[in-house]
Formats: sequence, C-alpha cells, structure tokens
Amino acid sequence: MQYNKNQYESLMQKLFQRQLNYEKSQEELHKVLEEYSEAISNNQAYKDKLYELTEKVTAFQKQEIEKNNALQEEITKLKKDYQQALEKIESLDKKKPQKKTILIVDTSNLVRTKTKKLFEQYEVVYAKDKDEAINILKTRNINLVITDLDIINQVLPENIHLLMQS
Repeated sequence: MQYNKNQYESLMQKLFQRQLNYEKSQEELHKVLEEYSEAISNNQAYKDKLYELTEKVTAFQKQEIEKNNALQEEITKLKKDYQQALEKIESLDKKKPQKKTILIVDTSNLVRTKTKKLFEQYEVVYAKDKDEAINILKTRNINLVITDLDIINQVLPENIHLLMQS
C-alpha cells in the first residue's frame, strides 16, 4: 500500500498523538502505582503500630490480672485472719465470766448513787424515770430491775412485756 505525503503525515500525526497518549497514560499509571505503593506502605506502618499497641495492651492487661490475683489472695488471707481473730475474741469472751446486769430505776439521785457500792460485782445501769428505763430495756439485756413503786405503777400497765423479755 502506497501512501501519499498527506496520508503519511496524517498517519504520523496519529502515531505521534497515540505516543503522547500512551506516555500520558504511563505517567498516570505511574502516579497511581506510587499512590498505591504509598498506601500499602502506610497501611503496613499502621499495622505495625497497631501490633505494637496490641502487644503493649496485652502486657498491661496481663500485669493487671496478676496484680488483681495478688490482691484477691491478700483479701482472702485478710478475711481468714479476720475470721480467726473473731473466733479468738469469741472464745475469750466465753471464758470470761459475764457480769449480770441490774437496772436501777429511781427518781431520787441519792438512791441511785448510794446503790453503786451495794452492787459492785454487777454491771449496774441507772435510769431516773420511766421513759429512760423503757429505752434501756429495749436496747440492753437486763437480768434484774430494781425500782420504786411509783415507777412500777407507771411502767407495768403498758410495758410489762419489756420487763418480761428481760
């Protein structure tokens, strides 16, 4: 096939244009490949950093678990020691003779103070009136109540059950 000059120049121009387009495509492809390579590199750096941080977190969690286990062991030991101390106190309390408790209820301060010497071997609790006596009876274990008749007459009708429980 024979070409004339115009055809030849047109073909050359087309070839030149294709060459330019090819080079442009190659440049764009090169840029895309560089971006892709950079992304892969960054991704690997992120993966490496993530791995490093994961290792640190794992080590920290392991340390915290070990500390927690040590604390749990210490708490268990302290509970055991506390229980043993309570048992020892209870056994000592059982060996120690308990004093009986007497409640003396009287409006007279003189009577309350003079009876102290009479009942030294007992635990003595004093009340000056009916209300104070009732509060003591509600909160303490009383073995004996000593009072005058006026107070008995005030207490008995409505609170005999307190005296009976003690």
